[in-house]
Amino acid sequence: MVFFFTSCDGSFVYYMGRDKFENEELLRFGFPEDIWFHVDGLSSAHVYLRHLPDLRGFPVEIDPTLIPEDVLEECLQLVKGNSIEGCKLSKCSVCWTVFSNLKKDGSMAVGQVGFFDAKAVFHKEKRELFMIDKLSEGRKNEIEQKEKREKHKHDKEMQEYKGFLDPSDMTSNAALKGKTPDQFVDDFWG
Repeated sequence: MVFFFTSCDGSFVYYMGRDKFENEELLRFGFPEDIWFHVDGLSSAHVYLRHLPDLRGFPVEIDPTLIPEDVLEECLQLVKGNSIEGCKLSKCSVCWTVFSNLKKDGSMAVGQVGFFDAKAVFHKEKRELFMIDKLSEGRKNEIEQKEKREKHKHDKEMQEYKGFLDPSDMTSNAALKGKTPDQFVDDFWG
């Protein structure tokens, strides 16, 4: 179950897996324009930052050095708060890099990654957790979102009467020419 969060300014989405196996799946399906966050040297959630598409629906690339400060703070809080060891420490280092800088080879454990260019990895000390409760309120999981989309689709189809009047089941008066009402009823109940 992938968890989604909306940023404070509404222009970004954060997403993370529940465990190392979901982290592995997220590594397979990430976008090149995503930014990856992790607690440095400790086990933690892989948190991804993705800018919402522009008005034309195209993905927007993010420069990891130009992430808005409040959005960066939320990412750091989310990563530290979802690290079993990191959330207990008074401070820990969080690293982030562009998704395309992540390296995964067959010798690595499930959920483990390396970097193609270590100089393209950014670090920041994270001390306290004060936004986690606020972020957790906005937490939506994939199942809830899927159910909501399916319900919306079903409701829309019901409002549009899709499938209600199937043209192949319809007949016109011309097709009934020469039939008596009794013949019509017999054909109808067949």
